[in-house]
Amino acid sequence: MEVAPDLFAFFTHTAPLLEADPSLLAVSSWNDNGQTQFVRDPEAVYRCASCMLPSKACQRARLLVTQ
Repeated sequence: MEVAPDLFAFFTHTAPLLEADPSLLAVSSWNDNGQTQFVRDPEAVYRCASCMLPSKACQRARLLVTQ
């Protein structure tokens, strides 16, 4: 896996979402369609209710990890 230069900045900026919303399982930076030719808005963040459990490049809520 190649890590994007902004991976940790992305997690820093989205971590408050995990703390504020107990319905979120994780924040994932993985996107199979994330190549430049497929991206309309590189700053958009989407909520996915039907995604499989996060695995690659994800940040999980602290409460979830400690339970």
